[in-house]
Amino acid sequence: MKRILKTVLTGLLGLPFTAQAIMIGDTINGSGNTLTPGTAIIGAGIEFEAHGGYMDFDFDENLLTVSVTNLISWSGFGDYIFSDFNDVITGVTMTSNTFVSGLTDFSFDDHSITLDIDSGERQLDMSRAEAVFAIQTYTGTNTNSNVPEPSTLLLLGAGIVGIGVARIRRSTI
Repeated sequence: MKRILKTVLTGLLGLPFTAQAIMIGDTINGSGNTLTPGTAIIGAGIEFEAHGGYMDFDFDENLLTVSVTNLISWSGFGDYIFSDFNDVITGVTMTSNTFVSGLTDFSFDDHSITLDIDSGERQLDMSRAEAVFAIQTYTGTNTNSNVPEPSTLLLLGAGIVGIGVARIRRSTI
C-alpha cells in the first residue's frame, strides 16, 4: 500500500528528474592543427587523429583519451576543439595522465570541449603516453513539471484521511 501511495504521489507532484547521458552515437565536429577527419561519430575506436597518427583522440561513453605515440616533444599545436555534442556538458576533469606534459589546459561549454595542446612532451622511455578526461553530461531535467492546484492537494489529502478513517472504523467493528 505504501509503495502504491508513493508512486501515485510522485506522479501527481511531477517531481523533476535528471539522467546521465552517454556520448556513443553522437556526431561531433573536431578542429585543430592537422586534425582529421572534421566530423566523426562516437563509437568503437579512435575518432580523430593529428600529426600523421602521432596524436589520437578517442571518445567513449563518457571519456576522452588523448594518446601520444612516437612524439618526444611538440610545440605550436594550439587548440583542439570538439563540438556539437548532443547532450549538455556539465564538467570535464582529467582522471589520469601517464607521462604527458602540456595536456593540462582545457575548458568546456554546453556543447564543446577545448584542449590547449600548444606544447608538451612525453617521457623519453615511454613509446605511448595517454591523458584521460572524464566528461560529465546530462540529457536535461523535466523543468515543465505540472504543479498541482491547492484544491487538488486538498482533495488528495481528504481522500487519504478518509481511507485512514475507514480503515480505523473497519478494525474497531
